[in-house]
Amino acid sequence: MRISVILLLVINYSFAQNADRPLFGKIVSDGRPVAGVDIVNLVNEKSVLTDQKGEFRIAASEDDLLIISHPEYEYLRHSVDATDFEETPMVITLTKKAIELEETVVNAYAHINAVSLGILSKPAKSYTPAERRLYGAQSGPLDAVLNMLSGKTDMLKKEIEVEKKERLLERLSKLFEDDTYYVENLKIAPDRVSAFKYFAADDLELAKVIHEKNLDLIKFHLGRVAESFLDQNR
Repeated sequence: MRISVILLLVINYSFAQNADRPLFGKIVSDGRPVAGVDIVNLVNEKSVLTDQKGEFRIAASEDDLLIISHPEYEYLRHSVDATDFEETPMVITLTKKAIELEETVVNAYAHINAVSLGILSKPAKSYTPAERRLYGAQSGPLDAVLNMLSGKTDMLKKEIEVEKKERLLERLSKLFEDDTYYVENLKIAPDRVSAFKYFAADDLELAKVIHEKNLDLIKFHLGRVAESFLDQNR
């Protein structure tokens, strides 16, 4: 009976921690508000734009991941914590994009690794932070049961999917120098480019060709996804 009560308390606490709440924030750069910044919560898939004061409100809970983007500023990710809800507003600072100079880096030792040295027969599998947390949550029988009942295991599995989407969004952002291709070729409104990239990140076929780095196929699938995006937003 005592164990059942403890498990119930753990589950209730977990649900309370993960419940969405309004998050009030403000985006600034050099002390000035930035309007038109796209804020996407990758966990609950909510998105908003900052107003002329640089302010926004979005539903979020602790440990949610916010993706913050604007064509003129560096891409930023922000993990929501408890203190963010206490600040009114929570202030996030963006950095202006610098002019990138072409640079050639020569690494004479790039071929030396654990495989070439005979330490491993094949490259070791690398794990993302979310994958490592999931492994830790399932490492012991008791931890596995408690984390499953509390919902933590499902949350960590969702974090892995969020990480995959985030990596795909980063690749989409690096495909072209700016948003000109999306606006002129795909006919996406300038203020909807970030929303389109997020929409496109859910397309499995596009994700596959991006991974294969086939630019012609990427453009073909981007066109297909753009038609679907524009149809849904008419």
